Amino acid sequence: MTNSSADAMKNSHGFGCLSTIFGCLVLGLLLYFSHVWLLRQWGFALLRSDTLQKADAIVVMAGGYAIRAQEAAALYREGWSPRVVLTREAPPDGFYQLKDQGINLPEMIDVNQQVLERLGVPRSGIWRVDGVVGSTDEEVQRVGQYLKERNLHTLLVVTSKAHSRRACLVFHHYWENDFQIVCRYSRFDPFEPKRWWKSRKDIRELTFEWQKLMLYRIQFALDSIRR
Repeated sequence: MTNSSADAMKNSHGFGCLSTIFGCLVLGLLLYFSHVWLLRQWGFALLRSDTLQKADAIVVMAGGYAIRAQEAAALYREGWSPRVVLTREAPPDGFYQLKDQGINLPEMIDVNQQVLERLGVPRSGIWRVDGVVGSTDEEVQRVGQYLKERNLHTLLVVTSKAHSRRACLVFHHYWENDFQIVCRYSRFDPFEPKRWWKSRKDIRELTFEWQKLMLYRIQFALDSIRR
């Protein structure tokens, strides 16, 4: 083999190695950015926020310490509705045992009402739905019946970011023919769909909500088959 042939083979081999390395780098970058893109899509897919419009009532879904009430108060001050509706969620374990010992802690409905009043919603503009609700399904049915009996027609449903898709799904399932439903998540919610996997709290919340959302979709699909 001549020197020129050997040099050509070395150059070809070197070029091939560089091409392989470059290809691996490009593939690695594509996998990394597509991985991040997919994670973000999982976060954003839980969110739903409809275009705002005037409503007969702002419904504050139970849960999410005060951030939902904060959003309801902001919407009230902005003039989107003349009233805010609160529901009573089941208190945490040990609540009634402490109450029996004379330790009176406020329920979340009372905390939410205090937040609303401090942020400019008059007591006369706050409606409280009787009864304790233990799930989103039960809450939506109870509050829907309560507002239907009072001849309301347009509802502005306020909840947390990760809960917004599921809450809206349940409201539309039960009350689509009775109300015009506008869904909004709280602007004060710290859940970050762009980087939820970097927060242990957000990971738990997203995992829980995806499980519940899938279960509700299966349940409602089976309900429609049985009809």
